[in-house]
Amino acid sequence: MQYGKRLFDPYLDEAIREYFLRFDHETLSPPGKPIVRAALVDELRDLPRGSLTVGVKLQTGGGVDALFETLLTDDTINRFEPKYAKVAPLCQRWAKEVEQRPEQFVTELKALPPSHTAAMTISDPARYRPYTLADVRRASAARRFTVVSTFAGGGGSCIGYHLAGGHVAIANEFVPEAARTYRTNFPDTVCSTRATSARSPPMRKRSTHSSPRPV
Repeated sequence: MQYGKRLFDPYLDEAIREYFLRFDHETLSPPGKPIVRAALVDELRDLPRGSLTVGVKLQTGGGVDALFETLLTDDTINRFEPKYAKVAPLCQRWAKEVEQRPEQFVTELKALPPSHTAAMTISDPARYRPYTLADVRRASAARRFTVVSTFAGGGGSCIGYHLAGGHVAIANEFVPEAARTYRTNFPDTVCSTRATSARSPPMRKRSTHSSPRPV
């Protein structure tokens, strides 16, 4: 019980689950949910008036047809007549076709050109050595290149720049807690918290002489 509300989830009851397993998908799918209402009629009747919202659609679709529009416009996939305008019935048609003629589609799959093999690089654990912030400062002293870090967070990516011999001239991070972490790790680097945009005035660089401390 919190904020005067109690969460009621009957589906956690094993008996309820066993009851609903007796029905197939088509029986349980109608929008009115008659099977569900009938099973929970006693629990629903005891709820106070106004506890249930009727006629409000809480579940909204994710726009699957727009996301997978290329499936609908692909003649190889949307090969049936008449053409399907929705993804769900197209998928159902494919399931029925494959179930009825599996050999045909296995042959079709085997005739497809081989897919490209993904390139993999296995890291060598023996080459990895834990580092300290002293190592980071020492490597950065080489100043092989200079960078400006935006969305710098606590400085994780900047550690990589420093270890590669880079110099971080300035960093920007608008989340206050992340900026505080960054300044703790890299007090010699200016970390601005102003939002970056094309109209932002140039940021002045300030210098500090405190030593970096680990978080």
